[in-house]
Amino acid sequence: MIYARPLQVDVEPGAPVVVRPHGDVDANCADALRETLLAQVRASDVALDLSAVGFIDSPGVSVLVTAHRTACAAGHRFAIRGADGVVLKVLHAMGLEQVLPLER
Repeated sequence: MIYARPLQVDVEPGAPVVVRPHGDVDANCADALRETLLAQVRASDVALDLSAVGFIDSPGVSVLVTAHRTACAAGHRFAIRGADGVVLKVLHAMGLEQVLPLER
């Protein structure tokens, strides 16, 4: 049996605010990331650092899309940094590199 790594979300103040989840972003913990991330994108520019995320599924991807839309509606910038491995493959497989602002 495969167990997901528990999710921890750190927020680093700055311009932009850096939101850095650690662990797997799946159906069991996507709401925790959603709550933190949406609060931040409503208030400021945000860089989401996914370098410490080993896995993401569709509920997790939904959080990213919602955060991007929320930031745009609030007039803030949203960027995704550090996506690689499985996370980057999932985003590419879903065609989201055309929708989400991915930075290398």
